Amino acid sequence: MDKKLFFLRVMVYFLIILLVGCGYRFAGEGVGVEKKVASIYVSPIDNRSREAYVENYIRNALMDWFMKTTSFTVVTEEEKADVVLSGRVINVYTVPLSYKLGNLAAEEKVTLVMDLVLKDRRTGKVLWEQKKLMAQQDYAVRDVNSTEEARRLALIKLATDLAEQVYGRVSAKY
Repeated sequence: MDKKLFFLRVMVYFLIILLVGCGYRFAGEGVGVEKKVASIYVSPIDNRSREAYVENYIRNALMDWFMKTTSFTVVTEEEKADVVLSGRVINVYTVPLSYKLGNLAAEEKVTLVMDLVLKDRRTGKVLWEQKKLMAQQDYAVRDVNSTEEARRLALIKLATDLAEQVYGRVSAKY
């Protein structure tokens, strides 16, 4: 019986050390904005890349994520917002991941790099900022038409994943 109790204690201590040492945080903790914000305006994203429409995918995904919560009200006019989220797409590039016969790509990875900043609209104070935020998504390469559609869907998924990540970071204190 003493061996079982000893083993149980060791396992509990190990679990405590693991949770404390791994950087785990409970929901509600994080690097988010300190004060309560009622409304947010997601400004049009500046697209410095050659990838058409990616700025629209990102802005729509950000607005969708912020609309999912009762902590924020997404407004359509900057003047009505407490805070403004703005961003700039720096680059979008693609690299092959795997090849098929004839040395043609069978799968590619699209990578997006962007800057985001959340500011208090009244004071201009930066509340949260992320430089060179990166997101990636894989997609299959087939014929020209299906590859373009797969790339478009990959960019939309990438934008949605990125928006979820941004939402989590910004709203962590609410």
